[in-house]
Amino acid sequence: MTKLKTMFAVGLLAAIAAGALCAQATQLVVTTNPATIRANQTFTITVEAQDAGNVLDTGYTGNVSLSINSGPGALGGTVMVAATAGVATFNNMTLDTIGAVVLAADDAVTPLTQGLSTSISVTADRFIITTQPASTVAGVAIANIVVEARDGNGNTDTSFTGMVTASLSSGTGTLSGTTAVAAAAGVTTFSTLSINLIGTKELTFTSAPLTAGISTTFSITPAGNDSVRFVQEPTNAATGAAITPAITVELIDQFGNRTTSTASITLAIGANPGTSTLTGGGATAAVAGLATFSTVSLNNAGTGYTLVASSGALTTDTSATFNITVTPTPTILVTGALTGFTTTGVSVPSAQQSYNVSGTNLTANISISPPAHFQISLVGGGGFAATDPIVLTQAGGTVASTQIFVRYNPTNTSTPHNGNITHTSTGATAQNQAVSGTIAAPAAAALSAGTGNPGAQNASPGSTRTSVVFRVAETGGGSAFTLTSVSASILTVNNTAGVAIARIASISLVRGATVLGTITNGGAGWSVAADTVTVAFTGLSTSVNPSTSADFAVRINFNGATVPTPNPRYSGSVASTQINGGASITGATVTGGQITLAESLPDDPFADEDDDASNSCNLSTRGGPAWPLALGAVLVALVLMRRRKASR
Repeated sequence: MTKLKTMFAVGLLAAIAAGALCAQATQLVVTTNPATIRANQTFTITVEAQDAGNVLDTGYTGNVSLSINSGPGALGGTVMVAATAGVATFNNMTLDTIGAVVLAADDAVTPLTQGLSTSISVTADRFIITTQPASTVAGVAIANIVVEARDGNGNTDTSFTGMVTASLSSGTGTLSGTTAVAAAAGVTTFSTLSINLIGTKELTFTSAPLTAGISTTFSITPAGNDSVRFVQEPTNAATGAAITPAITVELIDQFGNRTTSTASITLAIGANPGTSTLTGGGATAAVAGLATFSTVSLNNAGTGYTLVASSGALTTDTSATFNITVTPTPTILVTGALTGFTTTGVSVPSAQQSYNVSGTNLTANISISPPAHFQISLVGGGGFAATDPIVLTQAGGTVASTQIFVRYNPTNTSTPHNGNITHTSTGATAQNQAVSGTIAAPAAAALSAGTGNPGAQNASPGSTRTSVVFRVAETGGGSAFTLTSVSASILTVNNTAGVAIARIASISLVRGATVLGTITNGGAGWSVAADTVTVAFTGLSTSVNPSTSADFAVRINFNGATVPTPNPRYSGSVASTQINGGASITGATVTGGQITLAESLPDDPFADEDDDASNSCNLSTRGGPAWPLALGAVLVALVLMRRRKASR
């Protein structure tokens, strides 16, 4: 009994001692909080539940709330947190207003003494431009720009004295002046900023870690005229010909900006290696700062010319060098039966002679002594235009107008003469009559599907099938269109391991009954890309007369091999780009119907082609026709039916 009492007493003393050592919270204590933050910056607050001796009560799990005890603004974040082992941590708190703030920690359920933070200084978090930059002239200081350090509620942080830096964030040019200025009581004033290039601009003001302030857009306009500058430099040209493209010169300020001036600009020759005279460089008024000279020409050839642009007392500009070459001499080329044909003071014994002329609105005086049956070709060059008149003078005799024809030479000019040629006569038989004849247009052609362009059809081994029929029509109306080459494309289907292409023996190009060319499988002119065969028929010389048309056929000649499975198929086509005749040809691609290689009678509408193999009844090669077997089977069936009936 005594032993039991002793043990009970010891246990009771242990329990009392344990209770005495376990802390019991009586107060909340803010153990950590920042001294300074920016408005709206997140920060952390730590609160502990402690007993009267400032010992942490690890058994405390109550809900602790935060609030502003003193100071401006609103507290953001999670304002109530459950304590863990006596500690409540608030890690996403914010304060939105500049000033000194003290926070209070409370437990509304457990009557613990309120905990207060130390004072938290809230500073500005952004820049606000209170006086925006105004538009001004290039190089001139922009009127005072005022930037303030503020919070989101518009309060100025009078404690902010940091350096604020201005930069050009939109638009081109250089920002000059004092670009870094220290704030005074949160306000920064920029009074010396300027920009050298014209255009729309935008400025940014920064001082980490505050959010940058971005200005509204404003404009920089050009300063006054300072000098001239070539925009479109002069280029090489022929003597007497206008320099193209037109020369342009601009009026610029000291920063290189084009002004809006309407002052006049004049061009003069600088370096003059050919001792030329300048035409078209007289004083020309600028339009919005730009003067255009479209008739500038020099009359003598030379290498290394320069031009100088000037405008009053402004700084001049010298162009890059350019060259002037001799103007090609326009000629009248006379060809034909020139027996007895002479010019004044010059005999023309040959069958061809050129006569040089110059200038515009020409009068080429060529004296003609009959007989003079000839034609005239006009060769362009220099100032000789297709609309300039030409006068032919006949000295005596009679030359009928029908004996004189006019046409242009397509190898020397792209524009025919308009036929404004007058034939006059002097002497015993006076005439004054217009030259007759026409100017032949160059050949041109159009591609389209020809008559009988086939649809879908079958072909058997050894047969020939028309793949595509195309028509070439001469559309120029003046010259024949001569085909010199044609390419055709054959697209194959079911060409596994190349079997479809292998079944083609050759491909032919046909005009009517004439075979213009045949290209064998793998021979010259034969090419394969993927599943398409291209055959190029070259060295052709088959013409389509003016304003007429002709049909051409591309035919596939199949070899006598067996038909693979699945059945190969073939589609032929010809495009306008695949036809060459030395002149333009238009039109869409012509495609024929699909040919299927099969062991069956063909349904080709062109029955006059080589159908021997497909119509064959040779049992040794085709297995024989099916109808004799079918007829035999019918006869046997009839005999059996009759015997069965008789047996009944």
